[in-house]
Amino acid sequence: MAELGQILSAVEQYYNVLYLDQKNLHVLKNLAWILATSDDPDIHNPPQAVEFAERACGLTDYKQAEALDTLAVAYSAAARFPEAVETAEKAIELAVSAGQNELAEKIQKRLELYKAQKPYRPTTPEEKTEDRKNENATKTE
Repeated sequence: MAELGQILSAVEQYYNVLYLDQKNLHVLKNLAWILATSDDPDIHNPPQAVEFAERACGLTDYKQAEALDTLAVAYSAAARFPEAVETAEKAIELAVSAGQNELAEKIQKRLELYKAQKPYRPTTPEEKTEDRKNENATKTE
């Protein structure tokens, strides 16, 4: 229950930041991720996740692996699997070319889900935080 409260608080804070700065790449990516992967029906919002992830990708000219990975996750949450597959493949290519092999491996695992018409949903507490830690460690704004 405490974790849910923290997520709700983070979502609220992210919306407040976006109100002031609509081009905040970090917030766009993280909010899209939460909206796409949350198990809570009050938070889970695939269409808005796609919107925020597309905006993040637009800010990076679709050339940042982390942003594309977030977009692929959002597409999968919205059951837009062909787009998720295509976007994940491009994210893997960019991650490998940037030497982000660990990220590329994670995206590859998610890609297999998309090919099977399944959305990515973190299942363990470690997965829920690990992906965001990795993104924050490798982000380039």
